[in-house]
Amino acid sequence: VINPEKGELGVIENGNAKPNILVKQNLRARSFAGLCKEFETNESFRLVRRKDSRKYHHVIISTGNQDRLLVNYEVLKDLAKKFFELRAENCLALASPHFNTDSAHIHCLISGVMLNGKSSRISKQKFRSIKIALEKYQKEKYPELMHSIVEHDKNKQLSKEALIEQIKK
Repeated sequence: VINPEKGELGVIENGNAKPNILVKQNLRARSFAGLCKEFETNESFRLVRRKDSRKYHHVIISTGNQDRLLVNYEVLKDLAKKFFELRAENCLALASPHFNTDSAHIHCLISGVMLNGKSSRISKQKFRSIKIALEKYQKEKYPELMHSIVEHDKNKQLSKEALIEQIKK
């Protein structure tokens, strides 16, 4: 789990804590402490400061548990790179893979500030369009991952009564 406050961002190898990083974007450090320092330094360049500003965004990209045997580091790495291309082009970002549950997944950490000092916040509609684009990419490149498709672009069909109630409101 990515949790800088508790120092959870990696694996223990030969008695040393090493970050288990799948993809890094706009980051140079190799140690956990160095990565944290880069995120903190980037946050110091924030142009507009508020009490409730997010210092980073945590997103989990998960695959279906029935696709577990088809998903490996290379597939997760490719999906993480595509997600960062769509969501975090001008931000600090890193992705850490996890295979410790029924479904393989990626924890993505994106800085709350872009490299230019502006907030990296996006609207729900923009995030939805990113999810749809990532899903389209996954369908094209990895059609065998059929149990990992969520169909974000499907319109919800309302019943006639629910539609009438919505119109009345």
